[in-house]
Parts: sequence; structure tokens; C-alpha cells
Amino acid sequence: MMTTDAILPFLQKFLVTLKSREDETSALQRKDKVSGGVSETDAWRLTVEELFEAATDAPEYEAAIDALKAEPRLRDRLNEVVGISGMARSFWSPPSVLRAMVHRLWPYRNAIRGASDMQMADVVETEIAKRATTYGFVEYIAPIFGLSTDLLPLELSEEVALVTLTNVEIEVINRSHLQGPMIIAGEFVPPRGWCGIRLSLRRPVLIGELSRPIEELAASEAPYNTISNIILALRLTRQGDLVCPGVVARSNQAGVTQTRYFHDTGRIRYFPAHYLKNDDIHDLRTVLDNIGHPTVAKNKALQIAIRRFTYALDRERLDDRILDLAIAGEAILQPYARGETALRLALATAGLLGSSMAERYKMYKFMKAVYRVRGELAHGNDDESGYVTLDGDNGSLDEMSADLENVIRKAIRLALVATASGTRLENWEEILFRQ
Repeated sequence: MMTTDAILPFLQKFLVTLKSREDETSALQRKDKVSGGVSETDAWRLTVEELFEAATDAPEYEAAIDALKAEPRLRDRLNEVVGISGMARSFWSPPSVLRAMVHRLWPYRNAIRGASDMQMADVVETEIAKRATTYGFVEYIAPIFGLSTDLLPLELSEEVALVTLTNVEIEVINRSHLQGPMIIAGEFVPPRGWCGIRLSLRRPVLIGELSRPIEELAASEAPYNTISNIILALRLTRQGDLVCPGVVARSNQAGVTQTRYFHDTGRIRYFPAHYLKNDDIHDLRTVLDNIGHPTVAKNKALQIAIRRFTYALDRERLDDRILDLAIAGEAILQPYARGETALRLALATAGLLGSSMAERYKMYKFMKAVYRVRGELAHGNDDESGYVTLDGDNGSLDEMSADLENVIRKAIRLALVATASGTRLENWEEILFRQ
């Protein structure tokens, strides 16, 4: 507390100066702020700001600033841009630190009547200690709408888990307007359950200009990539409507909240829910491990397939889903094909995914139909007679989309295993002529 004791007397004298200025402020001015539509709390904060600015010419202000500049724990951070990695950074000036102390001591009008020396010392120590840390904690919260499970909380690693969101987290999500896309005809559409991904990270505090901006950008994106991978793994584990509109990042140390919106189609569509069962957990972990494998990230064709699969499941329009899923199938099953795309795609799907001759023939016929429907939809035609199910029956576009989604899901999972193990999927010629 030695350095705190060195600052305390200067803070006390500055507060006396502020209080004398406050006594001179007319009650009428304060009343005007409140009557002008400003809450009493905000009006008081504005008053404190005005008092602070008016007192910057006082000798007590200069003395308090000099005392802060001499604080050893702040010496390398004052007058620098400082912030936790991945979060917003701000310029830390001595006045900003002093202002924070004043606001903490005077959160409301009656507090100005006086704070004890112990309270002042506690505020000084808290503000300095908060700014002197070399690491900060950031919590990333991603609400998932459509997930239904009795397995929560489900830890996926030491840092990340699927959880039931707390009331505080729900309030933060609502304030960030992540539920905005779920407004229909002016009414809020409640989710099926407040499930989400919670990622807690210990991040370094950065001081000054970024020395390695590319590396810092990659580090900032890493948490969002982790959350995206979990959502992808859930979608690859089983079928079911699953929506994550974005992520809220917050840090009590930084005192800020940041929101990242994933897309503008994250709506609750009331498609069949995504039911995660105990039997799915092993598959979920395996898929998640494969997604994060370095060779998977380098496989451009597989990344295109994954991206299009994700786009498809984010779509509200079924014809858009069909188009994206068909592109995903081409990328993963025939990445180097030239010509006869429909035939190649149908043969590759049948050979890779069919476990018997009857099943292969069924897959072959279905994928031929898919490619025909894909062409019709891409050119603005809507021939419902071409919609079929995987079993070969006449069906709706919804049924065809659901069956195609399952086919592409199975193909991507096979490709993930092959790529992560250092092999690749066979092409259709290899399948056709192997013994």
C-alpha cells in the first residue's frame, strides 16, 4: 500500500476542490439535466464530468496527476494505447485514471458528502491494480438457438463448454441485440432453450503500437474460429435446426463488451430441433478434433465444402440450401472433375457412401436427380416433378433438401477423417476400377 499512500493525500485534496466547485453549481442546472430526459444517474455523471473539466486548472489537479505519473506500476502504461488482446484498446492518460477514481468514489450524488480514507485507499488500489495486470480474462458467449439436450454443461476442453446460459449472460446477449434477427411482425420470438457456448480465455495485456499486427489479428480471430468449429461439429454430428447469430465478448477488467454478428439469417425457423444425445458425444468430440487438424485447414476443396455446408444450413430458403449443398458435394467428391459433372458426382457418391450394390444404385439415382434439380433452380425454374427423396419416391423440396443434407454431412465426415489421417477420398475412377 506504499504507492497507494503516496497518491491518497493528493486525491483527497483534489476531491475537496471538486466538492467546492459542486457547491457552486446551481440546483437549477442539475434539474434541467433531469427534466431534459436524462436519468438522475446519468445527470450526476454529467455533472461530475463538468466538475472534473472545470477543475483541471487547479493546482490540486496537477498534483494528483503528478502523483499518478510517479506510480511505478503505471509508469510504462500511461500515455500509451493499452488493452487486453482481442478486445478494444484505449489510450491511458493520467487524467483518465484520475477520472475513473472520481467516478468510482462518487457513483451518486449523496456519495459526495464524504468517503472514508479506507474507501479512498481501496479505490486507488483497485484502479491501479486493474491497470497493472499483465493478463486479463475474456469470456466469449455464443447463444445457440434450436439445440435441445439434457447433457449440459458439457465440457469440450478446459476453456470451452456447452452450457445453459445464466440470467446475467442472457441479459448481456439481449443488450447486444443478438436476438434482433428473431423479431417477427414486431414480436420477440423466444428460443427453444437458452443454450450456448462459453469460452473463457486468459489473454495478454498489450501496450503501445502492435509490433506484430498479423499475429495479433490471428490471435483475435482464434476464439471466434473455435466457436464456429463447435457449431460446425454440432451440425455434422446430426441433423437438426441450429442457429448461432453471433458472439458477445466481455471482460470485467477491460470494462467493455464487444459483439460479433455471424450473419443476418440467424433466425429461429422452427425446423426440427437439434437433439444432442449421450450417444452423440464421442462423435462430436471426434469431429471437432478432425476439424481442427492442420491438414484440414490446408485442404481448399474440403474448406469450400465445409463453407457451403454452413451456408446451406444458415439459409431460410430451401432452393438456396439445395444450391449450396450441391456445390459442397462437387467440391468434396469431385474437386478436380472436368466435364460430365452429374455422372461423376453420382458415381463418386454411390461408391463412397453406399455400403451395398442396392444402396449405391439408390445414391447414384438420387445424386443424378439432385444435379438436375440444381440446374433447374440455378436458372430460375421450379419443376416440382423432379423433387425426389433418397429412396426414389416423389417428394417435396424440403424432403429432398433434408436427404441431400445427410448425404453431404456423411461425405464431409469421411473427408475429415481421411484428410486428418493423411489420406484422401478416392475419385470415381478409382472406385469404379478397384478390385
